[in-house]
Amino acid sequence: MKLGLVGLPNAGKTTLFNALTQAGAKVAPYPFTTIDPNVGYAILKDERLDKIGQIVESEKILYPSIRVVDIAGLVEGAHKGEGLGNQFLSHIRGMDALILVLDAFSDNANPERDFSILWLELALSDMELLQRRRDKLAKEMKGKRERETEVKYEIIERAIDYLGNGDSLKDKMSEEEINII
Repeated sequence: MKLGLVGLPNAGKTTLFNALTQAGAKVAPYPFTTIDPNVGYAILKDERLDKIGQIVESEKILYPSIRVVDIAGLVEGAHKGEGLGNQFLSHIRGMDALILVLDAFSDNANPERDFSILWLELALSDMELLQRRRDKLAKEMKGKRERETEVKYEIIERAIDYLGNGDSLKDKMSEEEINII
């Protein structure tokens, strides 16, 4: 599983990354200390696995791990390529899950505002991807109309509408529809 740490610059992503992975990535009090993603692994130790290992007298216990990726800070306008926007958005596309890291400790911290910025940028990026996919399907449908293509087109149209209204696709669409997207 790949877990992406996402947040505005200096929100604490690399600090959390280091705490989870023991990697020792550079942390600094200025934006864009992280440009290329830091990648590490968080080992998921579990006492139950230790007990099983003792019972079966295992010589070695292999704990599961999660790949953790510390992604460069997102700025407002990232969906339009501002800051490291295009790079940032390309890195999050390969993640299985995202953790939104919010600054709640600095003097000018405003986690609600930061969450809104992150959520909006991610939604706008998703909308742009879906619009490009919809346009491609529309061209395909001009030639020959296949029911499968029409269904995909309709699902993508609904997804664009939901995102435009600020809704989460997970709340509004079935898992099957999300997989089609």
